[in-house]
Amino acid sequence: SFEALWRAERWGHTVSTAILRDISESTTTQSLPRFHNSLHQVLSICSFRSFTDPNLQRHLDHARLAAMQEIGTCSFQSTKSLLPSMVKLRMVEDVSALLNCLSADSQSSQDHLKIQLECWEHWYRSMIYHDFKFVEPALALHMILLKLFGDNHIREEHYCLVAKYSMKCNNLAYARAALH
Repeated sequence: SFEALWRAERWGHTVSTAILRDISESTTTQSLPRFHNSLHQVLSICSFRSFTDPNLQRHLDHARLAAMQEIGTCSFQSTKSLLPSMVKLRMVEDVSALLNCLSADSQSSQDHLKIQLECWEHWYRSMIYHDFKFVEPALALHMILLKLFGDNHIREEHYCLVAKYSMKCNNLAYARAALH
């Protein structure tokens, strides 16, 4: 799946025939690619630092639209059914915000990145009472984004933050993985 590809940071990876068949069956000419497909495309373009690639914004818009379409089909009776789609939308906005940070000059870019990390930290604290499995995809994405764009100090600082959050959510395995 495309989620597995972006989590494994397989940017130039050739997609298997089975996955392509699954996409062609689920994607008609009128529908857009699914969320993880679009997110994988965005991260692939970013991994090559092709920020002027015209497909970057298109794939980002497709991911945003896929998340919003999911929200539109959710039952509003429970936040549990809505939260995964809201987290996906948050993930798209986080990628977009980080790309905006990178468009600034280098010193300003680092300042913007620190502000973005503070926003993520605030969000983690607000999500502490939700099931960890809903928040984890955003944590994984943030760590990948910092591997792509952050300096070592900022990345290490963020990994410690993820470990701290994971421990508060009683997910010691994830906390340990963030520190290694």
